Amino acid sequence: MRMTAMVNLRLAHKLRISTAVLMLFVLMGSLAAYWKIRQASELSVDLSTRQLPAMLAMRDLRLHAVESSTALKSYLLFGVDPAMAARYRGQFDRAQQEGLTSVQAIESARSSLARNVDMTRLDAMLSEYHIYEEKQKTVAQMAFGQGSDSTGKAFDLLQGETAQHYDRLSSLMTTVLDQQVAASGHSLEETVHLSHLEAIYMWLATFAGGLLGLLLSEVTIRRIVRSIVMVADRAQSIAEGDLMSEALSLDSNDEVTGLARSVNQMQQNLREMIGTMGEIAATVNQDALELTRSAADSSRRTKEQSLQTQQAAAAMQEMSISIAEVSRHAQNSAANARQAAATAREGGSIVDQMLVSMQSIADSVRNTADTVQRLGRESEQIIRIVNVIEEIAQKTNLLALNAAIEAARAGEQGRGFAVVAGEVRRLAESTRNATSEIAQMIQGIQGHTRGAVQAMETGTATVSEGVETTRRAGESLARIIQASDQVDSMIAQIATAATQQAEAARQSSENVDVINRLGEESAAAIPAMNTIVHSVESGAQRLQQHIGKFRIEESRAILRPGLSVHPGPQPVPAYGD
Repeated sequence: MRMTAMVNLRLAHKLRISTAVLMLFVLMGSLAAYWKIRQASELSVDLSTRQLPAMLAMRDLRLHAVESSTALKSYLLFGVDPAMAARYRGQFDRAQQEGLTSVQAIESARSSLARNVDMTRLDAMLSEYHIYEEKQKTVAQMAFGQGSDSTGKAFDLLQGETAQHYDRLSSLMTTVLDQQVAASGHSLEETVHLSHLEAIYMWLATFAGGLLGLLLSEVTIRRIVRSIVMVADRAQSIAEGDLMSEALSLDSNDEVTGLARSVNQMQQNLREMIGTMGEIAATVNQDALELTRSAADSSRRTKEQSLQTQQAAAAMQEMSISIAEVSRHAQNSAANARQAAATAREGGSIVDQMLVSMQSIADSVRNTADTVQRLGRESEQIIRIVNVIEEIAQKTNLLALNAAIEAARAGEQGRGFAVVAGEVRRLAESTRNATSEIAQMIQGIQGHTRGAVQAMETGTATVSEGVETTRRAGESLARIIQASDQVDSMIAQIATAATQQAEAARQSSENVDVINRLGEESAAAIPAMNTIVHSVESGAQRLQQHIGKFRIEESRAILRPGLSVHPGPQPVPAYGD
């Protein structure tokens, strides 16, 4: 029953019980040793604080008795010299005082001496010392007198009766000291004996506790080691890939049993986890193949997109160059229109002069003829300029149409550019209509100028006819100036529109370049994605190889049915290959 209870205890409790038994025996030995140590300590304290001071006091008492007697004898023999007399007298007084101190010390240690010394002898010794002290005082009074008779009597008393008392005192002191020394020796022997007993008790308690603790520890260690070996064998089997062993079963309830349960649970969890990981690895392998195919398709589409964006960028650059050329021609046309307007204003000034100064009508008519002829030539030049503007408008319309077509191909990204192309086309159409009107007006002007030339060639019939002709010429010049201003304004609008169109074309070209660059970056990232896919595939293969080292069930495969390890993903072609 007790062994069953011991088996069911936890490992920490078993170790605590073994340690507690060992500590109990050590404590018992320590208590016994402590009791003997206390007895030895009490003896040592009594010996050092009572007996030894009493022995020293008796020794000092004998010395003081001898010193006082020697001081009196020296005083009697050498007291003639005052200095020597004072010195010996001081020694006597000091010996007397210290003797009283020693007597008081012996009296205070009387209770301690009562256990070892015959108190009758001690009392006789103290009584004899008091008598001896009184005799010395009598000798001192006689010696310190002034007469030689008193000195002689004092010396006789010191050598006679006082010396006899000293002999009896010395004999009693010797007897008492011998008794005290014998008692002290016995105390020392008892102290040594107690020390030996203390060591014996300590060794016995330590040996018994160690032996019992060793037995308990051996039993506990055997059980623990046996359980740990079983758990270690099972852990080694799991490490070698065997997950099919039966669960461990131990007959105790300690921490090792808890460890065995944890190993059983770990084996079960590993069995389930390895099976799940096998299925996941096969799925990852299949997904890697799909990802490889998707990467190949993405690379092909990216390559096609890059080619299309490159073509669009080239077209945008060509359109930008054409628009810049249109803008340059528009600026030249504006300069020519301004020059024509200046020429028309000059003709108007001439007509005004003809109206003001009729005296020089003939000269004015000739000048007017010349001016009208020059105006006809310049009108022909304006016709050429208008034709150039009309041709530019037609080209601009054609370019706008092509840009609209390219914008339609670009889809959502070319919508803004299509709007700009439509505006440019409308401006080109307006320019063409305006140039047609200008051409018609200039043709009318040329007809008028030809009539004026014919009229001037036939001569001036009357001044009024000349004035009328001059007036009509002034009106024609005014219309020419107005038409020239309109042409100048229209050409300026064409130049502004061409500039805006060039800026829009430049921005569109930059956007196409950005799209092309993004496509190139996407294509450049495809090899890295290919590497990642290959790494995932390799990892799945290694995982399946490691999973294959474990045995879960005889009839259960690690991989899902229908899935197999593919040799590896095909490399995705890099951009530009």
